[in-house]
Amino acid sequence: MTNASAKTAPSPNPSVKITSVEPFLMRGARGYQAWCMVRVQTDLGIEGIGEGFSWGYGNLTFPRRVHEYMQVLGGRLAGKSPWQIQAFVHDAQANPAEHAREWHSAVSGIEIALWDIAGKLANLPVYQMLGGKVREAIPLYANHGIFFDADASYNFNIDRIVHARQAGYRMFKWDPGMDFDQVREARQVIGRDYRLAIDQHGRNDFDGAVAAAKALQPLDVVFLEDPVPCARLDLYRQLVEITSIPLATGENFTTRREVHDFLASGAIRFLQPEIGANGGIMETVKVAAMAETSGVGLYPHNWCGPVVTRALAHAACVVPNLVMMEYAACSPAPDVQWEHELIDPPNRVIDGFMAVPEGPGLGFTLNEALVAGRLLEDGS
Repeated sequence: MTNASAKTAPSPNPSVKITSVEPFLMRGARGYQAWCMVRVQTDLGIEGIGEGFSWGYGNLTFPRRVHEYMQVLGGRLAGKSPWQIQAFVHDAQANPAEHAREWHSAVSGIEIALWDIAGKLANLPVYQMLGGKVREAIPLYANHGIFFDADASYNFNIDRIVHARQAGYRMFKWDPGMDFDQVREARQVIGRDYRLAIDQHGRNDFDGAVAAAKALQPLDVVFLEDPVPCARLDLYRQLVEITSIPLATGENFTTRREVHDFLASGAIRFLQPEIGANGGIMETVKVAAMAETSGVGLYPHNWCGPVVTRALAHAACVVPNLVMMEYAACSPAPDVQWEHELIDPPNRVIDGFMAVPEGPGLGFTLNEALVAGRLLEDGS
């Protein structure tokens, strides 16, 4: 082939520079005080949108810290190339023990926005830049988000679990506390052939975790999530020896070192990375690969807004060891339906599967009018 006949690929604009990083807080759905969003602008007029995990229940203390840390990190990025995603994350997460979890959420939100820019510059969906999808649709499981009501309660509702099954979700997970009569009722109504999983949110000491495992043992639970605090790997090692229920954890991990230690211990069957707090899209793909080499399946945590959900969908469709992706935005409460209108096109769920996102970058634009109506001024 001669030079004259060779086709030249479009330039990905390697000289593009970041001009601003603009975090903003907006009132979230399902009882969230705030979602931590960020807009990264470039000198070509191409912007990226990201979201960090907000820890935003109860008060605004954690979201405000994430917002503040996004401002700090944004100051470091001014004038730099948005292509340098790995360098940004590596530098920001150096000496991770020195940083609070809100710092890692800020890193994650910006990382997601940088991938959005990179995909737009390359005119490719993010998943294509990660090596391409291994599945055409992403299997979902519903969680206790379906219990949310207009009065901000999350009361157990067996009819909504039945609805989740009828809607095509392959599994349902919730936190019954120590009220295992809920689980018995759900199992009786829903049948033995439907998957149920239980989250304990790390509240138990070892004796409490043992009691929970014994009560759940005859109820065919797919996994027991965070039966003790994730900082207590020693307790996970003990618990896995006395129960046949698979253990799962990972939503509070912010570094690969934490993932490595749990995988090396053999104490967990399933890993649950949180893309909005662990460093972002590439870090999620990396820990998924680590889990795959250990024979550990992936049930990614997903509990914030639709931007984080969209980012996770790009990662989830490229990792071979995904089992199911968590999905919280399934409450029928009328006053939370706006959540599905925040991004255009919205995350599309059909019969319990999320469609793989298309379009350059993350593949959406923000509903700016909706953002403006729910904006918390000055991060407050």
